[in-house]
Amino acid sequence: MNERSSDYYDPHPRVTIDKPIVLAGQIGSGAPAIGRGVAARTGLRFSEIDRMVEHGAGCSLAALAASEGIAIVEERADGALRRVVARPPFGLIVLEHAWPAGCGDVLREHAHLVNIDRPLEYLSARAESAPAWSSSDREALLSLAHTVLDAGMQHVHSVVSLLLESLERIAGAQRL
Repeated sequence: MNERSSDYYDPHPRVTIDKPIVLAGQIGSGAPAIGRGVAARTGLRFSEIDRMVEHGAGCSLAALAASEGIAIVEERADGALRRVVARPPFGLIVLEHAWPAGCGDVLREHAHLVNIDRPLEYLSARAESAPAWSSSDREALLSLAHTVLDAGMQHVHSVVSLLLESLERIAGAQRL
């Protein structure tokens, strides 16, 4: 048995990747569901930055932004992202609502950023009440992305399969 005892809830990956994969997309893109699907099929660790910020704050992102401001949400998201990116074994990280403004260097150098790109019709049908990203936010994400996954109108399960087919190319995935 190795020095570190294994916990039931520890990830038991069936593949290894050379850097964490960060899934991002506009609100309603399905990035969290896609991340959970890939994690379930590969055994890779799964982290959702929004949930980490909410857990640390003890309240929802909306409540945190209302009480302390959006800059605090971004600051906490940046800290959470930097911690998760540096923690092996590498896995999947989802960025959705809490997009850290200054995270470009982390994403470029220490992770594989995959943008889940969906058409406006898909996004508006799924996230009617959520604010849409501005075109400049979208362009900034696209400029940082190592890979743009054109998910179109496909069901989440189909997008999971597309991403799984690309893992070796995207992140140097190797089966264990």
